[in-house]
Amino acid sequence: MRLFFAVDLPEDLKAEVGKLQTSLSRRMADPTIRWVRPALFHYTLKFLGDLNQARAQAAIEAVEPVCKAAAPFTLRLAGLGAFPSPSRPSVVWIGASEGADDFTSLAQTIDQALARVRFRMESRPPTAHLTLARIKTYAAEVSVSAGLQRIEIGEIGAFRVERIVLMRSVLSPAEPDYTAVEAFALRGTAAEQRPGGDIMDGQ
Repeated sequence: MRLFFAVDLPEDLKAEVGKLQTSLSRRMADPTIRWVRPALFHYTLKFLGDLNQARAQAAIEAVEPVCKAAAPFTLRLAGLGAFPSPSRPSVVWIGASEGADDFTSLAQTIDQALARVRFRMESRPPTAHLTLARIKTYAAEVSVSAGLQRIEIGEIGAFRVERIVLMRSVLSPAEPDYTAVEAFALRGTAAEQRPGGDIMDGQ
């Protein structure tokens, strides 16, 4: 199973992002740009890769206490960016104007918990981002780069992150399909977190 932990969006907010995506696709018209289907919108916390059942269960058991100790937080969608840079975009994304630090703290704590059961740690903290499109050709890079210089995106909406989801990704020639495997409620309070946002162990 190809698995990852993610923050899923409510359906109404996916719809709002979808409207923005449609507007952007008209302004960055290039048939080679691969726009992500709104049903797949999410913020990735940790990509695990292909796991057998035993390793998937180890990941679940490692993350459960993290979520029990982690406090819910608000994530406010805003801003347009690109990886690796706006001048050479291969991925176009929406960031967060509120909750980005909480997101990063949760992702790092999950990463540390998984490292204790022999999953590879990330080399740098994650950026809270929702992928809108993937760029596969140089011509599309030029078009998107020019568009990013002209377009400014304000706040799109916000939601309360009260759970995370373990998602299964099934690849296909067109685009992947995601299925929720298990959900984990964030049950902690702000008082259970250390200053700076690091989440205490859930034991």
